[in-house]
Amino acid sequence: MLHMGAAGLRGPGARFPLRAMKRNIDNKGRAARGGIALIFFLTTGCLVPFSWILAALFALAGLFTLFEALKGWCAVRACGIKTLF
Repeated sequence: MLHMGAAGLRGPGARFPLRAMKRNIDNKGRAARGGIALIFFLTTGCLVPFSWILAALFALAGLFTLFEALKGWCAVRACGIKTLF
C-alpha cells in the first residue's frame, strides 16, 4: 500500500521518494529526451509486426525516456556522468 509521507510518495520498499529526484537537466536536455522518446515510440510501432518482445522493450525505453523529459531528471547524470544535453 502506498502512503504519502512528509518526504513524498513512498511504497513499502521505496528507498527514496520521487521528490528526491531533483532536476538535473535544462529545457534543451528535456527537449532532446522528448525527441528520443518519440523515436523509441515510432520504432516500437515498426517492430510490432516482427517481434512483440523487442517492441515491448523499445516501448519501456520510450516510457522511461519520456519520464526523464517530463521530470527534468536524467538517470545517467544522477550517476555522475556528464552528458551532452
